[in-house]
Amino acid sequence: AAKMPMAAVASSELEAGVEEQPLLSGDGRRVGRSTAEGGQRSRFLLAAGVLATTLVVLLAVRNTWQDALPEPESSLPPPTSEPICAAPGGIRGPGAPLTILSITNRDIPAPYLACLRASRLEYAARYGFEYCEYSGDYAPEQYNFCWRKLVAIKGLLFGENPRPLVWYIDADALIVNTTIDVRDVIARHGAKDALFAADYSICETHHSPDEGIHPNIDCVDETARPVSGGIIVFRNTRWVRTLLDTVYTSAGQLRGYGTKGEADNDEFTKWAKANRERFRRRASVIPQTVMNSMRKTYTRGDFVYHRAGGDWYNDRSKVRGTRRREHKDKYSMLLPVCRATLANATAAEVDLALGALEDAASKLRDKIGWV
Repeated sequence: AAKMPMAAVASSELEAGVEEQPLLSGDGRRVGRSTAEGGQRSRFLLAAGVLATTLVVLLAVRNTWQDALPEPESSLPPPTSEPICAAPGGIRGPGAPLTILSITNRDIPAPYLACLRASRLEYAARYGFEYCEYSGDYAPEQYNFCWRKLVAIKGLLFGENPRPLVWYIDADALIVNTTIDVRDVIARHGAKDALFAADYSICETHHSPDEGIHPNIDCVDETARPVSGGIIVFRNTRWVRTLLDTVYTSAGQLRGYGTKGEADNDEFTKWAKANRERFRRRASVIPQTVMNSMRKTYTRGDFVYHRAGGDWYNDRSKVRGTRRREHKDKYSMLLPVCRATLANATAAEVDLALGALEDAASKLRDKIGWV
């Protein structure tokens, strides 16, 4: 009979399940090829996993080293008193998932102050947050409000009872859309160490041609947006602590009353532009209307309305005449808006207050020719 070609024999034997030469384990036991190959594959995957983990750790170490800030020459002093805090729907103190912080003073009219506290506490209860408030003489008197504010923020983040996450909001800023959870805003922007709201600039939806902002600013680059000091989110990290002390140091003697010198938002903005890569990795300046809508930019449905302004560089106790009246008038205007944020507000009250804000903003934009 004709001999079958060798290739055909090999093929038929394999198809019939005939084993090749057996493989032996280290102790002489017979193992199948599939078992040996599986072991090799496992060792390869293990080595690849170790290599990938090592690379991730090395990249993290490199980024941490690159982001590390030099120790500043001076640091913000600790507050001289404790804030008043409440957590109506959650945990108070270091265990709070997020702490809302505001600062009040004796110039805020009592009706508005009572409403502000009720509004903050209702929002905190809704999402399980804590609300804290500094007032009175908690910081050195020689500092203007901008730097007293940072004393309070640092004290809450890094004091004896350090909070993990602080959302600072000026007393003249109101949470007007309480259906928005600020944690969702934070998450959408990368959950970074610091989240700043933008101030007025050409990078916003509406802008003024005479604001002195250069039109060649790359608005995609968030470090080009000027920072607003009125709405800020900070995490409890070493980077944030050093940043706070750094901008405090850079302001130097321009932290006092009456200097018309550097505000904290000016210093944050300058630092962001001078340290773009470090800033991008650790912080963001988000569009103004995400959580800092102002008189010219507010539209119905926005998260926070901020009636900014008030001569921060002056000693409030020494303000007289027109400035003091304007200061009180601001809070009188804000009172119906504040009441509209409360749970017991009627639909008519909400429509009237928020509709008035939107109409006023639209008229302002038309008046100054914003696009």
